[in-house]
Amino acid sequence: MKLKAKVSRLMGTVQQSLFPSLDESLPDPLTEPEKYLVKYIEISLCSNFFGPSVC
Repeated sequence: MKLKAKVSRLMGTVQQSLFPSLDESLPDPLTEPEKYLVKYIEISLCSNFFGPSVC
């Protein structure tokens, strides 16, 4: 799988699984800049565990 496809798949997973959980646990919904930050952190953490070739 090419890198672009891997990143796209990861971003879809983050949006489908992580954002609803965060929105439920926070008093206010995430803003667009906050969502961007969450995506960035998620990708960074993924590459720490699996290496840049996977994430």
